[in-house]
Amino acid sequence: MNRAEARDAITRLIYDYARALDAGDLERVGDLFAHAVIGGDAGDVRGREAAIGMYRDHTQFYDSDHRPAEAGEPGVTPCTRHMTTNLIIDLDDDGLTATCHSYVVVFMSLPDFPLQPIVRGVYRDRFECVDGIWRFSERLMEMDDVGDVSRHLKINPYAEESQN
Repeated sequence: MNRAEARDAITRLIYDYARALDAGDLERVGDLFAHAVIGGDAGDVRGREAAIGMYRDHTQFYDSDHRPAEAGEPGVTPCTRHMTTNLIIDLDDDGLTATCHSYVVVFMSLPDFPLQPIVRGVYRDRFECVDGIWRFSERLMEMDDVGDVSRHLKINPYAEESQN
């Protein structure tokens, strides 16, 4: 795989995460992080089941009538859009590992919660290529500005910060 193909594969992983989470597809999110550590304000988790559990436990999901619902049911989503931009992908000389620094802004909208950015931050990702397939090996989520996440998070690690 050449460097351009590697960058394309890594970019697709980053965007696939946003698409899967916004669609409420926690199984796909889990698959993406099956061989990875996710680190952030809520703590670190490792592997597929832990990633699914983290999002299920921390994120509020809604049914098609915008009522709170359990993740994993058809049509149930977090009513968000993750916008990941400014990807800087650095491939290591071995061609089998890479890093990416990117920005993220999460927007949310519900009938009684107008469209707004609810969080802004940085993703610091690591990737590895195993048997010709790129995958996440680490994602550090560093949120540097948090808005109203009251409708997004069941467990809010930012609650104390936002009260100060």
